[in-house]
Amino acid sequence: MSIKRTITSDLRVCGFKVDERSSFFKILKYFIYSVILKPAFLCVFLYRVNRKIRKFGIFAKLLSVYRFYVFGIDISFLSKIGPGFKISHVSDIVIGAGVEIGSNFHVYNGVTIGAKNFEKPDEKPIIGNNVTIGSGAKVLGDIKIGNNVQIGALTFCNKSVPDNSVAYGNPVQIINK
Repeated sequence: MSIKRTITSDLRVCGFKVDERSSFFKILKYFIYSVILKPAFLCVFLYRVNRKIRKFGIFAKLLSVYRFYVFGIDISFLSKIGPGFKISHVSDIVIGAGVEIGSNFHVYNGVTIGAKNFEKPDEKPIIGNNVTIGSGAKVLGDIKIGNNVQIGALTFCNKSVPDNSVAYGNPVQIINK
């Protein structure tokens, strides 16, 4: 997917009425507004830049460290997050290396997504499209989160969740919509 389509999708989930047919200047206007006045959008944009420059080693790492210190968010540039990525309440979010997330992903503060332990670092979650993860939730291990899923606040999710479901609690409980 092109960077224009990805950024347009990221702007759209922030509430702007833009799409691929919108004029360059309309997209640019909303982009500048969002970068200046919406720290969550700036964090998402810097993640996108970080993904593009990941082949440049030290520069990618420096940008990742910058994002961590400025926003308090550790989103690995080795993770893959589709278009329409929205962060609410920019703080204390961790998305580990190798995590794969589909489009229209909405995440709140205090969320951790990644390996369950250091002994099995390759066992990462795969998250589908149209997923929302509430504040303080932990999504850990070699699991699959389906499409159109909501994971509630403070949920400890260590097992797969099927499409069109709601997951909540500790231990996790799953309800089909």
